[in-house]
Amino acid sequence: MPEQLKRSSELIAAEIRAELAKQEKTIPDLSEAIGIPVTTARRSVKGQRAMTIDEIADTASYLGVPVTELLRRAVAA
Repeated sequence: MPEQLKRSSELIAAEIRAELAKQEKTIPDLSEAIGIPVTTARRSVKGQRAMTIDEIADTASYLGVPVTELLRRAVAA
């Protein structure tokens, strides 16, 4: 994974982890909601795998946060 993509994935993942914790939701809940395997969701939320744009959008929707807000928070971190 190119370094810039890795850093972006880590920042987005950190924001998703924070929002999941805030809402007391789990990675298995997220994986079921967005239709990906738990192992894939876990790697994504740890920043070890870049999420697709669709996965980010579906995650934001599941969390009830506009995707633009999720990305803004990640960039501001």
